[in-house]
Amino acid sequence: MLSDKNIPKTLKPLHKITKKWYCVSLKHEKQGRNANQIAKHIKNKKTEKCENVLYALKKAIKTSSKNDCILIFGSFHTISPIMKSLKINTNPIIR
Repeated sequence: MLSDKNIPKTLKPLHKITKKWYCVSLKHEKQGRNANQIAKHIKNKKTEKCENVLYALKKAIKTSSKNDCILIFGSFHTISPIMKSLKINTNPIIR
């Protein structure tokens, strides 16, 4: 999460629907928060701190069950590596 974002307000709507959080450090971004700064705002939930989003995704997949939903959210700085890894095309088709 970037430093200009309000962590509690961002996480609050998602708190009721989550079982576990994988908090990720955005070390490659100048304004990036670290996983510890995010995790301290998550109360009464399991948290795991990860060094990057791809590692967090692998951990989430490994520990999830068949009926779980993995929610990945954040800025383009967070989502972009996962979209590339999953080969999701972000270029719109213009006709």
